[in-house]
Amino acid sequence: MEKELKGSRKTVLVSLYALMVFTLVNTMANALVLDMGLLVRLLMSTGISTVMLMMLFYPMMWFVILGFIIVGGIMVNRFFPAYRLIMYEGISGFLINLFQHIQGKEVMHPDNVLALWMILVGILSLLTAMQIFRKSSTWPLLLLYGTAFLVYWYSHIDLAYTMLMLFLLLYLILYSLKKYQLSQQIWTAEGADVQQNLDALWQKTTVVYGLIIVVGAALLPQGNLILEWRWFETRLVNQFPVLVDLRGSLEHSRGFGTSEYFNFASTGFQDSPQVLGGPVQLSDRLVMTVKAPRPFYLRGNVKSFYQHNAWGYHEANAKTQEIHKILSPEALGVINGKEATLSITYNNFSSATIFTPYQPFLIENQRYGQVTVDDNYQLTLEGGVFKNELYTVKALIPVAGQVNGYESTGLLPVDYLQLPNTINQSIAQLTDSITRELTNDYAKAIAIQDYLRNNHAYSLDVSHTPPGREFVDVFLFDTKEGYCTYFATSLVVMLRLEGIPSRYVEGYLMPQHSQDGIYEVRQKNAHAWVEAYFQGLGWVTLEPTPAYPLPEQPLNIGNETGISESLSGEFDEFLSLLESMETANDSRIGGEDATLDPSTTGKGGAEDQGQTAVTVQRVSRLFMGLVLSLLAGLFLRITWVQRRFQGYQQQLAKLTTRGRVIHLYGNVLELLAVLGYPQEGGETPFEFSRRISKQLYDLEHHFENLTEVYVLAQYSQMDTAEEASYEMEEYLKYIDQRNRYKIGVYRYLYTKYLRNDYYSTQINKGS
Repeated sequence: MEKELKGSRKTVLVSLYALMVFTLVNTMANALVLDMGLLVRLLMSTGISTVMLMMLFYPMMWFVILGFIIVGGIMVNRFFPAYRLIMYEGISGFLINLFQHIQGKEVMHPDNVLALWMILVGILSLLTAMQIFRKSSTWPLLLLYGTAFLVYWYSHIDLAYTMLMLFLLLYLILYSLKKYQLSQQIWTAEGADVQQNLDALWQKTTVVYGLIIVVGAALLPQGNLILEWRWFETRLVNQFPVLVDLRGSLEHSRGFGTSEYFNFASTGFQDSPQVLGGPVQLSDRLVMTVKAPRPFYLRGNVKSFYQHNAWGYHEANAKTQEIHKILSPEALGVINGKEATLSITYNNFSSATIFTPYQPFLIENQRYGQVTVDDNYQLTLEGGVFKNELYTVKALIPVAGQVNGYESTGLLPVDYLQLPNTINQSIAQLTDSITRELTNDYAKAIAIQDYLRNNHAYSLDVSHTPPGREFVDVFLFDTKEGYCTYFATSLVVMLRLEGIPSRYVEGYLMPQHSQDGIYEVRQKNAHAWVEAYFQGLGWVTLEPTPAYPLPEQPLNIGNETGISESLSGEFDEFLSLLESMETANDSRIGGEDATLDPSTTGKGGAEDQGQTAVTVQRVSRLFMGLVLSLLAGLFLRITWVQRRFQGYQQQLAKLTTRGRVIHLYGNVLELLAVLGYPQEGGETPFEFSRRISKQLYDLEHHFENLTEVYVLAQYSQMDTAEEASYEMEEYLKYIDQRNRYKIGVYRYLYTKYLRNDYYSTQINKGS
């Protein structure tokens, strides 16, 4: 087929191929939240698709590229060993992240999104090129692309609609050209007299009619005023329940669906509204889109009564008033704050609950009605909000460092201190041990929050609380792992034991990334957190779940807790040094500028401009020299550290198996400390391994078994198996990977290659 592609026709087909690939990969980029401009996406997509097309036409290129990869790997291994481990860690980290993402256990790490997108571009380009240039039929492309666009559009990727229109235009042109090629072959075989300019005429006709068809279809009237056929719709949804989650479903539409109060169990977190905890079923279904200046906690339910391992409501003063009027419940609220406006549109969702950040003061919507607000600023709207309906929230957001509430907690109801009689003494003793040295309520709350974040693991793979057991007790002392409801409930209970008023909040936490200020909130963004009341500060949001970032705290409590999460001291000093250097440079430049007054030098015009240009060039060269020096120093530092690790491995290889096990176990302890699990003073190896094994549980690695091997190697005369050394090396690599994912790639590289305390590379004499 490709031999018949001559002149302009071949150019047209190649262009169609590249643009077709771009339509779908551009949609994929939006779905992956790839932070890249449209032009850059187009250039990268075109470049990759061109390479794949050349590899299709010239198969030898596969071997050439494979040879370059092999030679490059050998060169890096021989002359740049510092980058070998970095490349290995990057590739292995990407594959692990991709495998976990396919299983639905985690999202793609931002550092891996670009690589995944480029791989998808390459695969799609190869499939498209094979169909266009090797096959005669084009319908498989329509099936592949059409299915992908429909899936993305029904997943609320709005760009899919525009890209689908462009693809259909391209497909019509491609289909017409393919048919023209077939007709030309028939005419040639029959010996017909074909006009020489028919080729160009055919192409022009195809483009014109394709535009008319696609643009005409796109311009047809659109809207939500659809014909209702309730009998058919009801039976269709009953027969195919999966249709409920589609964009066109009427389950949440006004007049067809119902608007009920927000039920946290419906989000997939916990399987029953009557009891906390249990298995999780994450859903990627889009709930709402929010236009906001930044991410907020969106409050749905605010609960204060805890009993029988479940949260409920106390009787709260509620006031019903017309919407579009200032909310005025009889409750303590924010006095000082910064105003924020959010526009919220429900998608596959309907509810009588109004989701707002704390503290809302005005609700506006397109439909007038009555809104009910209680003393917890929990809002419900008469008649509810349905799919594709929008409301606007104006809220007063507490500002850090300001007095945001009333002074006295005595004005609060005692409901915020209620505790069931199932809370045992062990929980009270643990809470007291955390807060014993602290003097004010705010410091105590932060200390308890940090304790939960640092000593308990986030996990979605949990089981129900055993019958007859207290939910908080099992979490704190037995399982020590769970998701947001576990952490939030435990924090409220421990705060109330300290006499700190607190309440349990359910809703959604907006994602960190947006597109042009529009945040997509999905069911998997459902969350539970805590609000605690402090004199002078009012209600403060606390985040005990370690998988979520800490909210901005309204007060700097100094060094009183000593355990709040922060960057390392060395890095803080480095930033301070840069800041002081910048200040000094600014003052120096300001002083030089003060001496360049033409009136005082007696020189003017071009000479002054020339001096300024020379100064700018010198500063630019100095800056570039500084940057290059820093890069060179960074390269030398990484190379030196990598050689030190290699030398350490060579020294370990010369030791006995017993010596290698002892040294490697010491390295494991050092990496566990970086991960946040240091061995406490006076704690034996067995006590330490039992304490952290549940938090580091992994099917392939068992830390308790490795600890037993270490103790035997250190204190007994028994021979140590060679396999034990290998298992210890594998576990060291495993903890190293855990560190990389927990603290992030950049801080990981900084800690490992720029600091000197990642793990020891010294061999003790006599080992």
